[in-house]
Amino acid sequence: PQPDPHDQAALWIGKGQALLNLGNAQDALSCFDKALEAGPQHAADAYVKRGLALERLEKMEDALESYNLAIGADEAMTLAYLYKGAVCNRLQRYREALDCYENALRCEQKLAAH
Repeated sequence: PQPDPHDQAALWIGKGQALLNLGNAQDALSCFDKALEAGPQHAADAYVKRGLALERLEKMEDALESYNLAIGADEAMTLAYLYKGAVCNRLQRYREALDCYENALRCEQKLAAH
């Protein structure tokens, strides 16, 4: 039987994370893209990890776009705001960075309230 797309996406994310840990950002990026093709179940996580791979490849604007897509997939994705804020700081976009950190704090406060 065919494995369900949910498992496929998780496997691609796992492989991509392993490659990222080994310093192979380009191949990791391909894995995260395959996870996204497999289905939307892990989209927020895949986009965050994709953003990390793009940062390692010095593609900061692409990384920001990936973090925005993660936030679009899950507005409570605190990590996406944190990583996006860090990239904005590096790009000297301080107002945007501050907004990201404030959004991350709001997400955490909502989680703590539940």
